[in-house]
Amino acid sequence: MNDIKKHALALFIIAILLYFKFILVPVLEWQDTKLLKLALLERKINRVEQLLTNQMSIEELDNDLNKHLNRLNHNFFQPQPIEEFKLQQQKLIEEELASLGLNVNSIGWKNNQNLDNASLTQFQVDIGFSGKSEQVIEYLLSVSSHVPISEVMVMNLSFQRQQMGQLGSLRARIRLAYYMQVGMAQ
Repeated sequence: MNDIKKHALALFIIAILLYFKFILVPVLEWQDTKLLKLALLERKINRVEQLLTNQMSIEELDNDLNKHLNRLNHNFFQPQPIEEFKLQQQKLIEEELASLGLNVNSIGWKNNQNLDNASLTQFQVDIGFSGKSEQVIEYLLSVSSHVPISEVMVMNLSFQRQQMGQLGSLRARIRLAYYMQVGMAQ
């Protein structure tokens, strides 16, 4: 007993350290993890509450975006079989050039490109044609106003037989790009 009385202070310090190590510290760590979980749940609840309070404005924005998307979709061709699409566009090009009195020299399709970030497929066609300058310019202006859109990617013009007061004739080579929404296109 004398030994215990001699080392009472040391035993008391050891008891306090054991209390801290095995009782107090684990309880505090457990409380910290619980508080962290509660804070995360509180943030989730706040986000849900914000969504609920802003639900009407979010729905309105969603409707507006869908309207804009529908308007934009009219600028692109609807999904259809590729060969039919190319044949149809080639016929339209030939008819439009013929209606303006222009001569078709060549038409050739390039490889299709998928534009993944826009969910579109791009089709490119090279067209070589010639005729009076006025008709070539009229065709180029009409191409820029087509809906669904067709983009002039490359344009080479060679002017011929120009005289004072006359534009003469033009030999043109252009590359048009058409865009089709991704769907059943194959």
